[in-house]
Amino acid sequence: MANPNIDIFFDEIEDMQDEETFCTSELESSIAEEKLNAIPIDGYAVDLTKIEFNRSAGYIKGQFEIREGEQIGFFQNVGDTKFPPNVFFVGTTPESKERRLQFITAVRDSNPGFPDQWKPSDLVGKQVGVVLRNEEYYDRYNDEIKVRVGVARFTTVDKIRAGYYEKFDPKDIKRYYRKK
Repeated sequence: MANPNIDIFFDEIEDMQDEETFCTSELESSIAEEKLNAIPIDGYAVDLTKIEFNRSAGYIKGQFEIREGEQIGFFQNVGDTKFPPNVFFVGTTPESKERRLQFITAVRDSNPGFPDQWKPSDLVGKQVGVVLRNEEYYDRYNDEIKVRVGVARFTTVDKIRAGYYEKFDPKDIKRYYRKK
């Protein structure tokens, strides 16, 4: 004997095919981005959890997790997003020398015994301080300006713990992007 509830369910699915469809992964990504961008703009002591070095593109891509305080573990199980705030890039080109020096100095000063000679994989598990801020960016897929949270500065974990760091104004896209 057929289950009438199953038949109704399949009839509803057939009716839905004429309606607007929704992409679950896009919805999940949107919800995840909202959660991630809800993190308070502040300084945090973090652990570096993932480091990738791309020599040809000229950058180090890193990922971190908050290690202490009210927001400890904030980035765990949030979901998949295009621009998670716990991902950062440090250029390896001559033009990005200042940020690269700021990053590695903060890592070295936050981790006693950190060697002068190192490779990117040595950074995984190390502590560093990060100061977050809001940043505007151009979403070319939707042709609109959006806001995300990003790393404004690297510093030592001791300075973060002591509250001795500068908070930054939001990064205004108008200074960095001009439509032609």
